[in-house]
Amino acid sequence: LHGRLDLTRVEAVSDLIHARSRLGIFTAVNQLKGKLYEAIAAIQGQVAQVAALIEATIDFSDEDEEFTQQEECVTRLEQAREELEALLSFAEQGKILRSGLGVALIGRPNVGKSSLLNALLRENRAIVTEIPGTTRDVIEESIHFKGLAIRLIDTAGIRLTKDVVESEGVLRSKNAWETADMALLLLDCSSPLNAEDQQLLEQADPKKTIVVLNKKDLLPGDKPAWMDQCDAFKTVLVSAKEADGLQELEETLFEKSTRDEFVMEEQALITNIRQQQSARKALSALQVALEGLRHGVGEECLAVDLAGCLRALGEIVGETTADDLLNRIFSQFCIGK
Repeated sequence: LHGRLDLTRVEAVSDLIHARSRLGIFTAVNQLKGKLYEAIAAIQGQVAQVAALIEATIDFSDEDEEFTQQEECVTRLEQAREELEALLSFAEQGKILRSGLGVALIGRPNVGKSSLLNALLRENRAIVTEIPGTTRDVIEESIHFKGLAIRLIDTAGIRLTKDVVESEGVLRSKNAWETADMALLLLDCSSPLNAEDQQLLEQADPKKTIVVLNKKDLLPGDKPAWMDQCDAFKTVLVSAKEADGLQELEETLFEKSTRDEFVMEEQALITNIRQQQSARKALSALQVALEGLRHGVGEECLAVDLAGCLRALGEIVGETTADDLLNRIFSQFCIGK
């Protein structure tokens, strides 16, 4: 309220308090240093300059002065758009670094999901038996890899079943799969694919899925005969029972989810949904203004669009933030009196 910290720095204090990993701390510290604020301020500066020119044209319209700086305005707005798009392109990564990566272990019953969970945790957390359908509920545990918090979500095997309890477990598995950042789709590489495996492959998103070919210790050759059906996916051969291939799996998961070459750079990151939503509003208004500028839309309409963009950018740093939102943000601190 008194200009000591902008809202992104305030949120960074909260993120630092609740950080779950080294990279979460690193991201919060970068934000506390003002990396995101500086990036937003630079975009605001470009848009505000154009808005000032537009407003001046409106104010002195009675002098019949023609708007002659259209090309310069387009250049400035295009640069602002590129910078805003770059911030948004890393928004999901920023949320992952802040809150941890949610990874759902998916597959039909008895492919080794619980065994893989235990192997990655290096402890016997989940019950493992030869009986299909042993896991009835979602189990969540965390590991750390290269400073990143990874929340592993073991789920019940997905299949058609008449068992009421198992059916509820399958429903929870599907919900966990839908909301997870990434999925490990387990297949038994020592046996042929069945209809349940093929259905899961069809439903999986290759961008968010790693196919884990488990039970390589039972595989008669170098790879299963049906390997070509997984061509759309990144695949890793492992043996959860023998703890073989785990490091390659962890490396693959880290690289696919965090863009390994980027995470340690001191770059501005959008780290939560509030910031992301406001940035999208700003980008939408900016794109409308750009189109209007190119097609000769009246200055009054341009001024409205640019004002909307600046208002949305102001929401990110707290210049135009409603009191109820501020109350919700500060209620998360819970530091005491």
